[in-house]
Formats: sequence, C-alpha cells, structure tokens
Amino acid sequence: STEEYAGFSIFVDPQPANELSASSGTMVPDYFQYQQKFLVNAWGRIRSINECIEGLENSSLTREQKDELEGQCYFFRAWCYYNFVKWYGGVPIIKTVQETSASSFTPRASARECIEFMVEDLNTAAEMLKEATGNGGWGSNDWGRVTTASALALKGRVLLLWASPLFNRTGDQSRYTEAYRQMSEDLPAIKACGND
Repeated sequence: STEEYAGFSIFVDPQPANELSASSGTMVPDYFQYQQKFLVNAWGRIRSINECIEGLENSSLTREQKDELEGQCYFFRAWCYYNFVKWYGGVPIIKTVQETSASSFTPRASARECIEFMVEDLNTAAEMLKEATGNGGWGSNDWGRVTTASALALKGRVLLLWASPLFNRTGDQSRYTEAYRQMSEDLPAIKACGND
C-alpha cells in the first residue's frame, strides 16, 4: 500500500472496513490506511506508540525481548511521520507521551528536522531488530513483522522524499547522492534479512 500501488484493493479502497477477506471475516489492523479519519487517529497512533516504547523500557522483559518489540514501535512511528511529512511538510515531533491538557503545546518542526527524526527512528529500529532479523528474517510464525530490512528500506524512501522536488526545489543533487550512499551502505544489512 504505497504511493506506487495501482488500482483498488481492500487495503487501499477508502470506503470499506479493512478485512483480509469477506469470507473469512478476519479483520486486518489499520496500520497503513489513513484515508479515513486520518486527522482523528494519526496522533492517537503516535501517542500509543510512545506509550508502548515507554512501557517496554520500564518493563521487566529482557533486553532482547525489548529490542524486538521496541524496534517495531520505532518503525511504525517513523511510518506515521513519513505520511505526515509527505502531506503537510514539517509537523510537531512528539517523542514522549504528552499531558492531555489545554496548555500542552509542541511547536511545529521544520521538514528537515522531521526527516532527521525519521532517519534516527529507522536507524534505531534497524539496530534493535538486527539480532532477531539479521540472519534470514523472522521465523515462519512471525512472517510479515517489521525487520531490519523494512526499517532500512523505509529510510531509503524517506531520504528520496527529501531529495525529491517536493522538498528539494533547488534541485540539490547532493541529497540524491547522500540517499544513494546511505542505501548502498545499508544494502548488506537488508540482504541479511533474506526474502522478507
């Protein structure tokens, strides 16, 4: 379900509820479909992710267990911001759970700051997931979960967004060069995750 996807399917059609199939009745969590109620639920998702990160850090899980779960949280937070920045440019960067009060205010960050924040989150996700996914990916019971490869691939997409005419009105070629350099460096880690 990316901007290159052509045609409608249950995952990109904004009208029906997300279901894996009409016959099975299996519901698919709405991780990616933002067409409906985007402004209503996107910040709620970021809050939930931040709550999860804080809860995991304060839990009694092993560091290995925390890394496997937190790495996925950092990926999904970057995914939310990727869509935000694509649509609105710079937005407030929320890294912790905010107080729910009228006085709670976070100023809007620049697009550059948001790009740097996403890259930081995706590098963190890739590093945290390296132990679990860097040797061929997840096992068959965890197929489809976020891996080091998916975090680094999204990082490449973020860097290309920054290099694109949407944010690069002067045509600064160094942004493309930097995206290429970073993705070239990340390619061995991506390949180590296998066919995920």
